[in-house]
Amino acid sequence: MSFIRMAFPAWWILDQPPGRNVGSLTTQMVELMQPFWAIAGWGVVPAVEERNIDPDGKGQQVLYPYLQRFPGLNALGSIALMSHDFNKAMYSINWLSFVSDALLEKLGGREAVRKQVQASQYLSAGDVGNCLGIRAGDFPGLGDMDQGLTLPAFGEAARLLKPIRAKSRLNNFIGPPPSGSNDEHAWLLACDAYMSRFDLF
Repeated sequence: MSFIRMAFPAWWILDQPPGRNVGSLTTQMVELMQPFWAIAGWGVVPAVEERNIDPDGKGQQVLYPYLQRFPGLNALGSIALMSHDFNKAMYSINWLSFVSDALLEKLGGREAVRKQVQASQYLSAGDVGNCLGIRAGDFPGLGDMDQGLTLPAFGEAARLLKPIRAKSRLNNFIGPPPSGSNDEHAWLLACDAYMSRFDLF
């Protein structure tokens, strides 16, 4: 299964009117492309120099503290996304999570999930092509763990969709110090913690 990424500069997102914001653009793309799953929110997108973001490179050590501090910042290396795991499950959730009927069936179907969203405190949902779009709050959040600012709406979405999220995946954007460490077990634990970071919010 193939994948596609879209990215916009932060200043552009903040300047757009409601009819052209990232939510409306993502919704249009989902209607057009009919994906297995999709997410949208704040994130780090790989560039040409992604090869420098790995356990042996300095890029990972610079990025990782920001990912720990701002849980709403999504980061996943392209190599990880090529895993066949994501042909069967979602990677994570974000401000917008679009879930296809094929995945929704594992949760009891679209209407069963819609009822859970309606009973939630922070979530809202709407039909978008082959997906149910689930929104966690009115605007994409970053949170700030240094300030004790969690993302309870993201927590609700994460717990709702946990049964259809991938269980574990090495991610070259994630890794504890020291730089150059070859401790794959420590790396996997850090990746697992990142993928499940919203569950306790």
